[in-house]
Amino acid sequence: PPSIRLSAPLSAAAFIGRTPDLQWLDDQWRLAQRAQGGFAFIQGESGIGKTRLVEEWLAQQTRPFHLLTGRGHEFESMIPYAPLAQALRAAAAENSLPWRLFQPPPAWLGALTPLLPDLPAHFPGQALPAAPQQHVVESLGSFLLTLCRHRPLILYLDNLHWADAPTWSFIGYLAQRAPQLPLLLVGTARAEDLPPEPARLLRKLKRQQLVETRSLARLSRAETDALVRAMMADDRLDPVFLRRIYEETEGNPFFIIETIRAVREAGGDWTESVPTDASGERPFFAIPLQVQAVIESRLDKLGEASRAALGVAAAIGREFDFRLLQAVSQSDTETLLNALDEWLERGLVRETRDGYDFTHEKLSQVAYEQLSRARRQWIHLQIANFLAAETADANPAQLAHHYYLSSDPGRALPFLAQAGQRALTVRSYAEAREFGLRAIGLLGRAPRPGAQQAPERIDLNLQLAQAYAFTGALPRALTILQETERTAEMLGDVARLARIFRRSAQIFWLQGSPQTADAYARRTLRHAEELDDARLRFAALRMLGRASIVLSAYDDAIVTLLRYVDLADKGAPPADLPAVYGYLGVAYARVGSWQRAIDAAQHGLELAREALAGGAMTTVARMQLAFVYAELREWAQAAEVAAPIEDAWQEEGMTPYAFMLRSGVCRCRAKQAADP
Repeated sequence: PPSIRLSAPLSAAAFIGRTPDLQWLDDQWRLAQRAQGGFAFIQGESGIGKTRLVEEWLAQQTRPFHLLTGRGHEFESMIPYAPLAQALRAAAAENSLPWRLFQPPPAWLGALTPLLPDLPAHFPGQALPAAPQQHVVESLGSFLLTLCRHRPLILYLDNLHWADAPTWSFIGYLAQRAPQLPLLLVGTARAEDLPPEPARLLRKLKRQQLVETRSLARLSRAETDALVRAMMADDRLDPVFLRRIYEETEGNPFFIIETIRAVREAGGDWTESVPTDASGERPFFAIPLQVQAVIESRLDKLGEASRAALGVAAAIGREFDFRLLQAVSQSDTETLLNALDEWLERGLVRETRDGYDFTHEKLSQVAYEQLSRARRQWIHLQIANFLAAETADANPAQLAHHYYLSSDPGRALPFLAQAGQRALTVRSYAEAREFGLRAIGLLGRAPRPGAQQAPERIDLNLQLAQAYAFTGALPRALTILQETERTAEMLGDVARLARIFRRSAQIFWLQGSPQTADAYARRTLRHAEELDDARLRFAALRMLGRASIVLSAYDDAIVTLLRYVDLADKGAPPADLPAVYGYLGVAYARVGSWQRAIDAAQHGLELAREALAGGAMTTVARMQLAFVYAELREWAQAAEVAAPIEDAWQEEGMTPYAFMLRSGVCRCRAKQAADP
């Protein structure tokens, strides 16, 4: 049979077709530049060209705009806000963010520090205002709003099927606001791999007409032929060769590219490597039916040292840097540089600002799968050790991931606990639950006596209980806390008992048991006084004030809340001080002290505005002030106060505060209609 001999060098993969898709993106961007932004979501199977499409489109843009780019990674799907943090850090490192727009530093800016640890370095000599990390969503929204007021903004988030739940929550938050802004959110994902919650969010956004979706189709026969000819740099290819390429790849661009590269790397006669059939004949052309076989055939062309180093790179993650790769692979500089040159030449990796990136996740997956289990475990251990020793601000979730997969998984325990606490801090409860369950699983396998494990188990259970409670599993949370309380009592651990009481009070409150919540809050306060723990004292006083209002003990509520306010005046004010003033206003209203009620609730709203422009705390403060006016039967005034946030539930969901607000607004309107 004829052989396929090619002497021309392999050309880079050309960009073929996709003209309607590029035009679609142009249309979305044109609207965004007129302050009619939105969410453009591109979906398609693996290898269809989603990333390449957006990159080509971005390269065509000529008018000035701000660009933030982040990507989901398989190994980072449990790290809260990982793609958004990557986008911020990359833009900051490239000095493409106009920091002058944030002078003087606004009150909300400090909440972004978990996503951008070197944020203070951009404001030398200035102290960033302290902001609760729970306000990451509102702060990030304010950050993007500031940017797009200066210049139109594109936020491009790739591989969203691997994005964490908080990132998707922010996408929903931003999609609600984009139609009034010069901002285009571009996202890509494999729709079939989307977790249930993001899929539900997308359906909701579609119903609200807040997302435009585009499904990428495979290349046609003509487009496939054009791509093959462009890569081969030969217009005289055999028609049978072109037909077989299309039949076997079915027009998937990545499969086409990998197959052609495999053909070229096989040498002058690809068919020489194809086994003969029963008659001793070789087929004219043979392509492995699975793309994994194509990729494996390409990796087999690498030298032993190069292939081993590529496996290390895959274990690090899709993106990696030279320093870490050299330390873990234990390769000398010249050998590793030659390997990198080979990978770049063969199109396995590409250079990025901070290092290197596999050109497609399937390449890294196959390289990783070729490692033996023992070698994978050893590599993960070396990666974790290097990151722990050399990286001052190493992400605990990343360390936990590598230690968990290593030959010494017990070393993941403290980092799983830290990662869980970080997730709780930014309200990433599903991730916190997963970290906690993994940690408890490891703890159960640890060869240590139970008494030595008890303190760690208590701390993990506290995290788990909070995570279960805020994902709707209140009975499970209470069961965990009751077991944990017994353990702490046997140990006589007062500090941990106080934390258990505080969490129990919170969960009984959420369950609708204010009397039990009150009892646990009193126990918390007693231990807080004994330990002189200001944080626990504030939490206990706030819960006691709320419970007293619900239990109609208004005088007790006033005394308790005034004590909270007095303590706050003597030190750094807690983040929930605006809400406490609102509760105080409600308590005053219930005993008929109208002016004090209005003054307290109004002051709470002012504090919320000062602390953070917008956000959940402002919603709470407005709801409380509206409630006070309703108690005074000032229906019009109550409705006016609530009006700016009346529809907040459509964006943030029907939270308890949103439900109370909607109920109050309906009551005011009914009263106004009955007594105009």
